[in-house]
Amino acid sequence: MTTTADGGPNHDALCTVDSECPGGTCGDFDSCQEGRCTVGPADKTCSIHTFVSCTSDADCRPSGSCPFCNESETCVTKVRQCFVNPTITRCGSPGVPDHVNAAVFCEAKTSSAAVNNTAGVPGPAAQTTHVTDYEVGF
Repeated sequence: MTTTADGGPNHDALCTVDSECPGGTCGDFDSCQEGRCTVGPADKTCSIHTFVSCTSDADCRPSGSCPFCNESETCVTKVRQCFVNPTITRCGSPGVPDHVNAAVFCEAKTSSAAVNNTAGVPGPAAQTTHVTDYEVGF
């Protein structure tokens, strides 16, 4: 497991510092102990609405299978993020109003063998969520 460039002309190239990634960063991830699997698998998602999977740019258009996507979105291929080492760690950060929640948990298998093989479940999973609290009064 190594770190790779995120963005710029050296996107997904091996790196150890940001200077090796002109126009991007070396391992721009949501939390500590995250990285990219250098040999795959690769995931194809829309460039802005990254939770939408795609096979072509047309899938990322309001007229395609993503009614809430922007006309300028494209289908982007990225090597999947993975755990850096056998000890799975995620780092949150406290704050008001902005903070990051972090969790590590066991993902249960599904009833679909195809989903289990693709997602690597059952197995370890981790999540970081960026949160902004808003005060509302009554």
